Amino acid sequence: KVPVLFISNPGVGKTTPVYYLAKVIGYETVLLRGNSTTAEEVMGYDVAPRDVTYDHKMAAINLRPSWFEEVLRNKEAGKKTLLFLDEITTANEFVQAALLHLIFERKVHTENLPEDTLIVSAGNYAQNLSNTMGLLPPVMNRFELFNITPQDRDIDTFLNKYEGGTIGKKVDYSKELEKVMVE
Repeated sequence: KVPVLFISNPGVGKTTPVYYLAKVIGYETVLLRGNSTTAEEVMGYDVAPRDVTYDHKMAAINLRPSWFEEVLRNKEAGKKTLLFLDEITTANEFVQAALLHLIFERKVHTENLPEDTLIVSAGNYAQNLSNTMGLLPPVMNRFELFNITPQDRDIDTFLNKYEGGTIGKKVDYSKELEKVMVE
């Protein structure tokens, strides 16, 4: 249950392999993108109940975020979920604080993530970000980090994506990638 963080330079290829991994291992992918998510979208929205009169002792209720509803629907349907926290290094500190609770406690507000939910993240190195972005140390400490660096064969595959050079017929390497990932 240790969450994973793939970290590298931009454009190296973190997002696509995560989707392929989920497909190969039979998981549904649910995406939370750090740079376009609010803390409320991570943990849910606290609202006053509509159907009661004001009472200062009445607590707010928490509305589940839509991504969590999707995870729970997957569970009900007998499907496992890979929760993908993409662009986590571009999330602001308030979103990262909410993600810390999600990652460390495996909870959304007070509800647990399903036991078989995997948490996988991707982000860029600090030198590729503005000085207002970066991963907070308590968040980073919750992950097993994998530095992604392209190998020569990866570059060859990318450059040979088209038969006969860059103007040839496009070749789909997804089946070959799936085969390698299964092995």
